[in-house]
Amino acid sequence: MRGKINRCLISPEVVAARSRASSRAMERYEKLAKLGEGSYGLVYKCRNRDTGEIVAVKKFVENEDDPLIRKIALREIRMLKNLKHPNLVNLIEVFRRKRKLHLVFEYCDHTVLHELEKYPAGCPELLSKQIIWQTLQGVAYCHRHNCIHRDVKPENILLTSEGVVKLCDFGFARMISGSCSSEYSVHTMIPFGVDVRKRTSNYLILIMYLVAID
Repeated sequence: MRGKINRCLISPEVVAARSRASSRAMERYEKLAKLGEGSYGLVYKCRNRDTGEIVAVKKFVENEDDPLIRKIALREIRMLKNLKHPNLVNLIEVFRRKRKLHLVFEYCDHTVLHELEKYPAGCPELLSKQIIWQTLQGVAYCHRHNCIHRDVKPENILLTSEGVVKLCDFGFARMISGSCSSEYSVHTMIPFGVDVRKRTSNYLILIMYLVAID
């Protein structure tokens, strides 16, 4: 069929070349520590052997033939290739190794969840304001570009050593366009017709997390 590539027509030489390229890509990165583990993958702190740059490498646990993994991974790649903002995590490169997708991101020291654990009674007011403001800047940028993140939570809000917020994990994000966009509020990207009591956004929940309650 026109527009589709028959994998059987790809020569063994091309397959071997792609395999070597993927192996070289992973060899560029030295694993330093395991940062986290989720339902779909592992995240490692790595060093680029060529440049010395510290990065985070997300390795999906299932191979790319798994339809769910492929859907989540390709969605995250597509979103972060198109969305560029100081408060969104930067996707550096993507490669495959042993049929498993690897995503290389800029490295961030910790997450907002770590701050909440550090301050169980509530984060200091100035820190809370800085985190909330930057998070909303990133979310507003996504909304202006018709993207809803759908998974904003403390562990998906990264912080650099300089205190810069980086919203991450776009595997469940959605692009809203055409007839779909009419079902959402332009400013909030919240579905119309939802009980107002259920429209409390993740951002307000985040504020409750961050601000100390007397």
